[in-house]
Amino acid sequence: MDRMHEDRLDAIRALMDTRQGRALLWWLLDIGLVDKQPHTGNALNTSFNCGQLNVGLQVKGEIETAVPGGVARIAEAMERDYGG
Repeated sequence: MDRMHEDRLDAIRALMDTRQGRALLWWLLDIGLVDKQPHTGNALNTSFNCGQLNVGLQVKGEIETAVPGGVARIAEAMERDYGG
């Protein structure tokens, strides 16, 4: 693993330690359409949504690499801190 990747994982770990950091990561997952259906009735919109989902899944993967079970922890914290 290269230095930049390790620094990125360290940044995610630091974000996980604060309510504001978890909220930011949750927002990135949300705009990345993670756990949402990207398909629409329009091929161009579906293609765009699939691109967003690709980025969201990469973010999710990095969170899980940095903190195994991290996405579930974020979801639990969002429910606790913001009611959903």
